[in-house]
Amino acid sequence: MTYVLHGEEVVEMGLKIETNGRAFYSKAAALAKSADVRGLFEFLADQERQHIEHFRAIMRSGGAYSPPQAIAEEQMAYVKALADMTIFTPGYPPEQAVIEAETPQAAIRIAIGVEKDSILFYRNIEDFVPPKEGETVRELRRQEEMHLRLLTEKLRELDRTT
Repeated sequence: MTYVLHGEEVVEMGLKIETNGRAFYSKAAALAKSADVRGLFEFLADQERQHIEHFRAIMRSGGAYSPPQAIAEEQMAYVKALADMTIFTPGYPPEQAVIEAETPQAAIRIAIGVEKDSILFYRNIEDFVPPKEGETVRELRRQEEMHLRLLTEKLRELDRTT
């Protein structure tokens, strides 16, 4: 049995991931005590806002899209699991994760997980959006990779100073 995963579904999954990331970064920025950590989280929250807008544009421009070949149920389930099994779940929302992160390093470690989840998701959905939108998804992935580098550098810096 096969299932065709439509581009619209993939975009909705991406919107969910980006919305959760933005909520986490916004709350983390509000709770950050140091200006540099707050600035990093504010920057990342704004980036996630931009990613949400990119996904909305993909949805508006792509309409109903099916890849040229049917996707096996196992592959479809894998892509859905990438979106559903991210760090944030209905039982563990972004706002709760921030509150439970007792140090800036803990919040940054959560953020690193968020970015890794996003990168993995984007790498696996590039073929499921309309071809003309594939480059947009690749650019979003590259931005998430840059976020991961920024967070890793900040974590190393904080670990050296404490």
